[in-house]
Amino acid sequence: MTQLQAIPLPPSPYRLFYQTLPLQDLTPARAYELLEPRAPAVLLESVKGTAQTGRYSLLGADPFLVFQSRGEQVRLHRNQQPKKLKTQPLKALKALLQRYRFAHPGHFPPFLGGAVGYFAYDICHFFERLPCRARDDLQLPEMFFLFLDSALVFDHREKLLWILSSGLREEDPRLAAQYARGWVKDTLHLLRAPQQGSARPSSSPRAPRPQ
Repeated sequence: MTQLQAIPLPPSPYRLFYQTLPLQDLTPARAYELLEPRAPAVLLESVKGTAQTGRYSLLGADPFLVFQSRGEQVRLHRNQQPKKLKTQPLKALKALLQRYRFAHPGHFPPFLGGAVGYFAYDICHFFERLPCRARDDLQLPEMFFLFLDSALVFDHREKLLWILSSGLREEDPRLAAQYARGWVKDTLHLLRAPQQGSARPSSSPRAPRPQ
């Protein structure tokens, strides 16, 4: 197991804090279960394939921002403060992605955090005129994305687990560094000692589920 380390994330003023440890018996599915108190969470599991196509499994939890939309009604949830907007959702999502953008440092896993979610079929109406004939019986968001500033990455080829956090949820880079250190430390403790219960950074309110 390596010691906690940090690297800069230009052009932003933030740093990426990370620690690695051998995979041993921990599976992505088990890690997902252990991070349930930090839900909503997402697991992007690799399939059996080549050393490259099946190399990584990606897990994110504890989002700092939840984006969802239906038509031109956009809902943002951040720090337990919901905000409603009437706007073009694709433009709103693009603006958020640009705001939290930084260059990948290289020699790291492909996923360091980011926006993970889905576009429903009905988004097609923002690109072309089509008839609306289907009955909307599920009432799910047409767009739903979790913005994550922390992640677990399972490198199956190297048998290594990466625990990473940038703390982008904090506008002050000093507070971001403090949060990121705590997230990595607490997550490592959670994965190594699940019988002691879960640890959750105090600045991380539970984000809402799709509505």
